[in-house]
Amino acid sequence: MFDFANKLLIARHLALEEGRISLFRIPIAIVPVDFESALVKRLFDKVGFDETFDILYTEAKRGAIDYCVELKKNTSAKGHELANLYAQIITMSGYGKATVTDFDPLSKKVFCRFDNSPIATRYIARYGKSKFPLDIITCGFYAGSFNVLFDADYDAFEVSCIGRGDPFCNFVYGEPKYIQELRKVRMEQFLSK
Repeated sequence: MFDFANKLLIARHLALEEGRISLFRIPIAIVPVDFESALVKRLFDKVGFDETFDILYTEAKRGAIDYCVELKKNTSAKGHELANLYAQIITMSGYGKATVTDFDPLSKKVFCRFDNSPIATRYIARYGKSKFPLDIITCGFYAGSFNVLFDADYDAFEVSCIGRGDPFCNFVYGEPKYIQELRKVRMEQFLSK
């Protein structure tokens, strides 16, 4: 991860200025993990999981789409190279180490695993285990990026989460209809436990 950050600095793709950070000429911010875990907790308590998911996921997906469109403009990377670049950016951002565990281009399904979600880890430390998956913003980030990177409509859902006591955070990405059906089944399972 540090080699990647150093390469970005040397190539002037990562700019650290007074009061401003940009990556590939796109402004970014560093936010403490506790902010996101507290935001998720407060929203769960106020409006429930479904509304929390809809708000955070939709805005993260929209933001990732905007970011990836700009990223494509500001780099010569294409296809798989661009997808790897985005994965390195997310990893460097502190959202956990992402691994694509399976990719089926025919069915347009992607399966990813995060080995160390700081959002889920901090949530457990502060509030205990969650009944629901917690990495909603991460889920939206990747769904939005896949929309741009693969030029197709992708949605996503976190099917297992460290914050629920699972060993890993696992995400499934695919066509919206498939993800809606998957989300319904998984939510019934989450609520029955």
